[in-house]
Amino acid sequence: MTLPSEADTVSGDLCEEFTLFVVPRRGIRAAYCWYCWQVARSIGPILLRSWQRATLTRASGALVSAAVAATVPGSVVVLLRTFTLQQVPLKTTTDTTVLFVATLAAVVVTSAGLGIAAALRVLNSTARS
Repeated sequence: MTLPSEADTVSGDLCEEFTLFVVPRRGIRAAYCWYCWQVARSIGPILLRSWQRATLTRASGALVSAAVAATVPGSVVVLLRTFTLQQVPLKTTTDTTVLFVATLAAVVVTSAGLGIAAALRVLNSTARS
């Protein structure tokens, strides 16, 4: 989600470092963890740089799209759970289970990542004529 000229350079450097240095020293499993960490830690600076280059309208659109993408899926899961519990007769407790908490956490983390991706896409999009 960087500029096209930067994307090839960054991904090429990361791939080269991964294959030449990290895999031989750490092994493939640790190298994959390293790769994921490098990608995750680069999201913040990329987002900040994209935000600084964006217009106010584009930045506002990015903020709204990220907020919607991050909150709607989790809200839907909670609403579906509430609806399901209301349909069960004689259900007196609404205790959360470990499975529900794990599912909700997975949905929130995934949707937050999608929200960041949506924001970057809006920030880096070109104006249509």
